[in-house]
Amino acid sequence: MNSRASKFQDFGPREEALAISVKPVSTDRVSSITIGRAEPVRPGLLIAEQQVAKPSRLEDLTLFLLVAILGSAIGIWAMVGLHFYDVRNTDNLARTYLAVQVFFGYEPKLANIGFVWPPVPSLLQLPLVLLFPALAFQGATGPIVSALSGGVCLVILNRILSLYVPKRALRYTLLGLYQLNPLVLYLTISGLSEIVFLMFVLLAWLALQRLYFEEPIPIVQVGVLGIAAAGALLSRYEGIIYGMLIGGLLTVMFYLHKHPGQWPLAEGFAITYVTPFGYALGLWVFFNAIIVGDPLYFMTGKGSNREFMAAWLEAHPVLDTLVGNIPAATSYAMRAAWDVSPSFY
Repeated sequence: MNSRASKFQDFGPREEALAISVKPVSTDRVSSITIGRAEPVRPGLLIAEQQVAKPSRLEDLTLFLLVAILGSAIGIWAMVGLHFYDVRNTDNLARTYLAVQVFFGYEPKLANIGFVWPPVPSLLQLPLVLLFPALAFQGATGPIVSALSGGVCLVILNRILSLYVPKRALRYTLLGLYQLNPLVLYLTISGLSEIVFLMFVLLAWLALQRLYFEEPIPIVQVGVLGIAAAGALLSRYEGIIYGMLIGGLLTVMFYLHKHPGQWPLAEGFAITYVTPFGYALGLWVFFNAIIVGDPLYFMTGKGSNREFMAAWLEAHPVLDTLVGNIPAATSYAMRAAWDVSPSFY
């Protein structure tokens, strides 16, 4: 029976195979054997069952070290050697300053990270600040964190692409084009939070990909998906919308595709996903409420994005003309992307 069952994957998506299932009736009766027609094999399952060579740990380690070491070296050189205190790099300096205050502030405490900026980028710097305070005082621990995150991004992206691009030479070409994109390269060495956010986004993508293609369903990946969404939320506040979209996509995927019509199962997966994501969001709101006195202080308080954007609009009147004007805003964004890197097009 096992030999026959192993041949089911050879049938196309529209063909059917004879299936034998054993259903226990009760503990004191002999199990009944039901012979019927198996459900058509899904095309996605056929893709997952192909003999795709997954990247080895050595390959992962090589890609990670390549980006992490080179990115850290360039970032440290830019901050320490060139004193790269560019206006576009103030986010790095702000997060590094908050991390420094945890150990070397007037009142050293973890709460010095504050409640306006998402905490993860500063939390990731804490070990480096403690071990290399001289680099932290130069603002160089932020680029190290971004380089490490960039290395993880490349490893995850390599695993994502391995399913679609099994040929290593072509996959490495795509990875090189991604990593050498000026915007990605800048984020990898500058200490900004976008690359940390991207790391969690790609981790969520990988978990969702495994949930979609693999059989039996790797239940643990639902938890990984929720943790990745929580990490994205606590890295950048765009993660709130991102996490909601992922939760909706996960529910629809299970209800309409993986197990059509089985709402209790889809609901269970959705609750499993929402638990870490909702806990992270609730905890952040709770801390804002009990420490600062305003549960939405991270969105409306002093130094928040709302205050920053108001000052930014005042300094750049052209942006005010884009509010509510979708065509003009789209055109402006496309021109800005071209100025950053023509490779976007």
